[in-house]
Amino acid sequence: MLLAGRFPRYIRRLMLAAFLAGILGGIVYCLPVSAVNVEIIRRGLTGGFMAALMVSLGAIVGDAVWLTVAVGGAELIMSRLSLRVTIGGAGAALLLWLAWSAYQHSRREPELTPAERTSHGRAFAVGALLCLASPFAVVVLLAVIGSVGAGISGGDFATRSSLYGGIFVGAVIYGFVVSGLCAWGRRFVTRRALQLVDVGVAVIFAILGLYLAWQSLMLART
Repeated sequence: MLLAGRFPRYIRRLMLAAFLAGILGGIVYCLPVSAVNVEIIRRGLTGGFMAALMVSLGAIVGDAVWLTVAVGGAELIMSRLSLRVTIGGAGAALLLWLAWSAYQHSRREPELTPAERTSHGRAFAVGALLCLASPFAVVVLLAVIGSVGAGISGGDFATRSSLYGGIFVGAVIYGFVVSGLCAWGRRFVTRRALQLVDVGVAVIFAILGLYLAWQSLMLART
């Protein structure tokens, strides 16, 4: 009723269309293979639903930072070479540390019981750091906003806010679905399979970390 009283019907329709487009955009944004998705799957298979969900929610906090940058102007970070190199170097170090951590974890006998609650805060922090460690996320967000918002006319604040809110709702939906799938599939995973998952994740993180380090080095040399 409050919404109906404040906005005309055509504005409410625009807001709903923007919100639904944002949900779709948020899901699409989360879909590509990334360090965050790899960690969600690893945590989900080794620690269960909450472990995976906390990584996803942590990443959404990082997304909020990059969305703020994207809305405020991508040049804030993309035009500052020193800032991009610094963030890229920090991201490479984080990925290599996670690769070592996953490798070390693979050498232990894995537990097939849910992770302790004390590890959920760490999973949340890892998700946020993984997202924040990639300054190129702002480019992807800008592309998503441009594509899903292309058919939304009327760029007023309410419509844009609905679009951005929908993106976060889509990301949350994605996190719950993927975490649920990991928790469901976990019952079919053996201890040996969990060890292989850790080794595979370690290799992926090492490759991503070295690639990000190489990119940062090339930027620093320009």
